[in-house]
Amino acid sequence: MTAHYSVIERDGYFVSRALISEQSCSRLVKALPTIEGAGFRDLLAKAEFRHPIADIRGSSETRPLLEGLVAVQCTLFHKTASKNWSVKPHRDTVVPVAGDGDWDDTGIKDGMSTSRPPRSVLDQCLAVRIQLDGAPVEDISVVAGSHLDAEPRLWKDATPVPVPRGGALIFRPALVHASSKLCESESRRVLHYLFAPAALPAGYSWYHAI
Repeated sequence: MTAHYSVIERDGYFVSRALISEQSCSRLVKALPTIEGAGFRDLLAKAEFRHPIADIRGSSETRPLLEGLVAVQCTLFHKTASKNWSVKPHRDTVVPVAGDGDWDDTGIKDGMSTSRPPRSVLDQCLAVRIQLDGAPVEDISVVAGSHLDAEPRLWKDATPVPVPRGGALIFRPALVHASSKLCESESRRVLHYLFAPAALPAGYSWYHAI
């Protein structure tokens, strides 16, 4: 068991300071699609955004956490002065999955149906939120250890988590987290990768499994 494995099991998250290189950040920024809304949830359909998966898997920080998991989604979030928003404290509880089974269906986003898996599945998932511009101290806040609670902890326990360009917030989706509005920088671009168990119940399949 590695130190990072112990930390994420206890706190629900840790920060990788340099998960991808400056050169990779620049290449990814150039490849970003033009979007109308706040984000786009099917970037794994584009080859350019599959390349960082090798860097994520190759990191000594994440390698032990990704055994048995596949990349099932990459979402772009892009805040600007004209497209600016905050996200209240929440857990990520839905996944993009095709099929018809026992999970609660939650709708369709960017052409992919989504469902809410049981906690036994969700707790095996890992989110890797890569900052392409760098996140100032007020951008992301988390409630350490809240992934272990049946009910969310009080938000007064939140901790701001600054992440440099090319770094990533790595966390369990059930961790309570929030995002602030853009304040100082002109742009905040994030690639949010979701890794999930490769095996699914009968009747379900991943749109992507990389």
